[in-house]
Amino acid sequence: MTKSHLKRINTPKTWNISRKQAVFIARPRPSGHPLAEVLPLAVILRDVLNVGATAREIRVLLNAGEVMVEGKTRKDPRHPVGLLDEVFFPMTQERYRVAIDAKGRLAVLKAKAGEHKVRRIKAKHKSKGRMQVTFHDGTLLIAEEGTPLRVGDSAILDGKALKEHFPLECGAYILLTGGSHRGDQGVVEQVHEGNIVYKSMKGIIRKTPKKNAFVLGKGKSALAIT
Repeated sequence: MTKSHLKRINTPKTWNISRKQAVFIARPRPSGHPLAEVLPLAVILRDVLNVGATAREIRVLLNAGEVMVEGKTRKDPRHPVGLLDEVFFPMTQERYRVAIDAKGRLAVLKAKAGEHKVRRIKAKHKSKGRMQVTFHDGTLLIAEEGTPLRVGDSAILDGKALKEHFPLECGAYILLTGGSHRGDQGVVEQVHEGNIVYKSMKGIIRKTPKKNAFVLGKGKSALAIT
C-alpha cells in the first residue's frame, strides 16, 4: 500500500522545496510520471505558489473548485501534477506549467492561454492492425498502423486525435529531462543511433543520449517555458 506522505529529507532532489520546514510532506498519488517528475497539487499551491499557508487552507481552496489541472477541476491535495502539466485558476485566469529550471529542478512557470500540452512518446505496440502509443504522462493514443510516430518523438493531441507531430530529428527543439545537463534546452544538430548532438541556447555543442531529450517543437518551443 502506497504511503500518503514522504519525509521532506527523502524527497527527490528535483523538488525545489524547503527540507527543514517540517518533517513530512504530501506524496503524489501514483501516475504515469516518475516521482522525480511530478509534484502533489498541495505542494505546488502551498510550497511553490504560496496561495495558502496551511494544509487546511489548501483543502478549502480545492473543495471550492478553484483549481484546475489539465482542464479538469481537482479537489485532491495529492493529485499528481507532472512535467508540462498546466495548473489553472479560473477566478484569476492565471495559468502555470510544470517545467525544469536551469538547475534541473521542477519549476512552476507562468503559462500562456491557448497553448497545448506537448507529450513525449514513451512506448508503442501493434495490436490488430492498429498502433497503441503510450506517452510520458500515461496518456494512450490509438493510431492507424503506419502513422509515423516513434519512441522519443513528441506530439500534441486534440482530444484523442493526433494534432501535431514533433519528430526527434535535426532542427528539433529539445528540453533535457535527464543527465548532468538536465534542464538545458537547445536545437538538435545531429542524430545518431543512441545519441544526439545539440546546440544549447548558449551556443555550446553537447552530446547526450536520446532518452534524455524531450522534443518541444520544430526549431522553437511550442510552449513558453524558456
